[in-house]
Amino acid sequence: MIKRFLYTLILLFALITFFFTKDLWIAAKQLGKPSDYAYVIALQAGLIGGTLMWFQYVLGIRAFISLFTKDILGVLDVHKNIGIYGMLVVFLHPLLIILFYLSNGINLLIPKFDTTFNLSVRVGSVAFFFFLTIWLTSALLRNRLGFRAWKILHFMSYLIFPLVFIHGLKIGFTIRYTNFTAIWLFYGITFGLLTLYRIIFQFGFKKHKYEIKEIIDEANGIKRIVLKPIENFITNVIPGQFAYI
Repeated sequence: MIKRFLYTLILLFALITFFFTKDLWIAAKQLGKPSDYAYVIALQAGLIGGTLMWFQYVLGIRAFISLFTKDILGVLDVHKNIGIYGMLVVFLHPLLIILFYLSNGINLLIPKFDTTFNLSVRVGSVAFFFFLTIWLTSALLRNRLGFRAWKILHFMSYLIFPLVFIHGLKIGFTIRYTNFTAIWLFYGITFGLLTLYRIIFQFGFKKHKYEIKEIIDEANGIKRIVLKPIENFITNVIPGQFAYI
């Protein structure tokens, strides 16, 4: 149930982005040039990609998600699928933007830092590098990396959305010149608040304190750990589900 709800919600947010680009699609159709279509698709991919990044970050905060649902496994499954498959949309944005500007005699692959536009392009490039690193290590190399190495690399996810947010706010055509600005600001503000919540949680907020009473060997390599609640003990636990202590 939760997975269907989340996929529907994500699809709805993705479809909403088309409302803010409809005039650009009409203009591209009237002009009829492939480069104009490439530009509009790039903008669309940027909006959808930013939306997916926001959803993936939010759904990855287990302490926050657990306030609304007990089906953490279902939420994490959606989180994983967004990261592996949904993020393929993100690749379209830089690819088509580069092709569009090349058709107009501008090579964005050459690093420049002399204008706000060029600086913002570099910010987006850094965000894409971080994103690509996490995507490759999570989607393709996850089983080859140890958990600790993967976890350290995954910390880059904290930097990706702020960089994407700044990139879009500075030079994103749709974000700057349509009412999508409000949605983009909502993404940024909620990201900041949830990051603060995540930091506070790491310092013990809403955590459950237990002590280990006994460790029992059930079978070869399998142990049963008996815990005793000390403070803020867990209630209404679904068998087989996650519990954060």
